[in-house]
Amino acid sequence: MGNETKRIALVDWCRDGHHQTYFQAFSRALSRLGVEVVPFCAFAEEIRGEVGKWSEVAEVHEPVAVRYRPLGRLGRGAVSRVARAVLNFGRLGRQLKAWEAEKGKRLDGVFFACIYDYHFDGWGMGSRLVGRPWGGLYLHARSFRLPGQINPAWGMVPCPERIFTVPGLTGVGVLDEAVVGPMDRLIGGERTVLFPDITEERLPEAGSGSWGLAEKVTILAAGRPVVALMGHLQWTKGLLEFTRMAADPANRDLFFFLGGEVSWSKFSEEEKRELRRTWEEAPNLYAHLQGMPELTFNAVVSRVAVVYAAYRDFPNSSNLMTKAALFGKPVVVSDGYLMAERVREYGLGAVVPEGDQAAIGAAVRGVVSGEGTEARGYGEYAAGHLCVRLETAFGRVLELMPKGRGD
Repeated sequence: MGNETKRIALVDWCRDGHHQTYFQAFSRALSRLGVEVVPFCAFAEEIRGEVGKWSEVAEVHEPVAVRYRPLGRLGRGAVSRVARAVLNFGRLGRQLKAWEAEKGKRLDGVFFACIYDYHFDGWGMGSRLVGRPWGGLYLHARSFRLPGQINPAWGMVPCPERIFTVPGLTGVGVLDEAVVGPMDRLIGGERTVLFPDITEERLPEAGSGSWGLAEKVTILAAGRPVVALMGHLQWTKGLLEFTRMAADPANRDLFFFLGGEVSWSKFSEEEKRELRRTWEEAPNLYAHLQGMPELTFNAVVSRVAVVYAAYRDFPNSSNLMTKAALFGKPVVVSDGYLMAERVREYGLGAVVPEGDQAAIGAAVRGVVSGEGTEARGYGEYAAGHLCVRLETAFGRVLELMPKGRGD
């Protein structure tokens, strides 16, 4: 199809984590393929200077969780689903129409830079309100790797059938190679595209202020190997096990860095007190409890000895593994999921039983001592997840979309 699908609305209404990095990389990849990208996102001001070099950026509002009392025979869930669809997707549909009316141009399709089950719970109706061919990147593999199990972050069982059997779907991107076949069988036909789990690939320029946090961690470590847990800090990220490892007097010869915003849900009050107490009192731990710009994040990763990623109940991909591989840093991950499969395949670090405090500590110390260094395939793994790989993925997405309709 090539560039016959010439004008695509790229939509992302989430702000957390690495969404800005994904969105900008997606915009660049599509633009390099000759597509006119029309960006709609929840962080327009933050990226306008970059994406605005080749396209105007429009603001969209983050999706709203709507709860209404049951109405007649309709249950609470059904009413909430309809309300979410009207409020969120109806508003997006109006924005797309307003853009077309203002520019005198037609949009050929919509690509959602992230599809979460919760936000798309009312997509059956929402797709009609958006009213255009659509596709997107489905970030979660839980419904295929752990079928029937509740997502602990949202308290619901993922149901991709509600999303990807809705009319108008052109194609869906996934980050897990094991999901491609099952997703194709779900939606019918070969319409699933494997995407690289990209990340910001650069380090800050020498002397840049973006090195400040990394320099601070290096000074505090005072020559000790640094073990780092970074990102969106929550129960599933193994936050409790990491903190207990730092509190162990046997690990005083290691330094622990905790970086990112904390989500306190899923922790008991006793666990919260334990975490806060350790963060304040442990002499070998520094807790930087706020978000970090991507370049600052990368600078810290480049200085650590071990990237801690022994997550709990986490069957998904993580671009933290891409970062670690780019900068030649071993990772420690939990067994049973995609990340463990990749660590074993490429020799990226160590795999531990999920939640096993003793095994996690032993694995971290083993990696620090250099166990398995001869098998590490950092370069090979990183090469498969570089941003340049997006052009191949989006090329396939464009082939799946209908021809451009013209202005």
